[in-house]
Amino acid sequence: MINLKLTKNLLGINIEGDFDDLSELSNSITNLTNLNLDIKDKYETILIILNSFNSNLRSALLGEKDIVLKENGIYDELLLFRNINAPSNNVYFSFNISIIDMLFIMIIGNKLLFISNHNMIYDDDFLKFISDSKVFESFIIKIWDLLKNELKNYKIDSVYSKALLNKEEYEYYLLQYIDKLFIDLYNSSDRINKIYEIINLLIDKTNDYINLYNDLNKIAKDNNIYLEDTTNDYLDSYPNEFEW
Repeated sequence: MINLKLTKNLLGINIEGDFDDLSELSNSITNLTNLNLDIKDKYETILIILNSFNSNLRSALLGEKDIVLKENGIYDELLLFRNINAPSNNVYFSFNISIIDMLFIMIIGNKLLFISNHNMIYDDDFLKFISDSKVFESFIIKIWDLLKNELKNYKIDSVYSKALLNKEEYEYYLLQYIDKLFIDLYNSSDRINKIYEIINLLIDKTNDYINLYNDLNKIAKDNNIYLEDTTNDYLDSYPNEFEW
């Protein structure tokens, strides 16, 4: 089982699960992001965010993050009666991920499955694609359910429907915009409301995205550098250290 919860300061989502379930999720992401080389540049931001998340996932499975022990209900009398040796605690792996990254993964979930179905390297193993899709979809739904429970005063169901009908392609999506949204959330005095606002900003490209794109595009042209290498004063204010 995989459990999700918002972190104390609403800057991240804590993910906790056992080895088998987290491994299954990690493997599904690895397979679903194994796209044909000719389209990888087009969806680079999606791949970067997912691969970063998957890297944290694998790091947790190696024991490099937090480990949580929970009683599993097995008691000494049962062990004696069954004549077996077994631990009285189950091991769960726990780690935090930026909530902005998680919201982005949540929003582009269906888009990734569409892209993968048409462009992935699966050696024609469609059943494997279906299996991985179900694992990934289940995780995406867990994020939506978490937000529905935590943002009780907001219309999460209607936003979910909006996301399902979303026609945004996320091609050449500006990675710096993800950083900007985290800075916005970090500086917000009402983070719950800001989270809801950010979900909507990720579904559609608003002026907020376009203004940043135009600003960075000008910087790129003025300095003869690639757009992905640009930054500005606001992006440079990204907090290096913070409490989740």
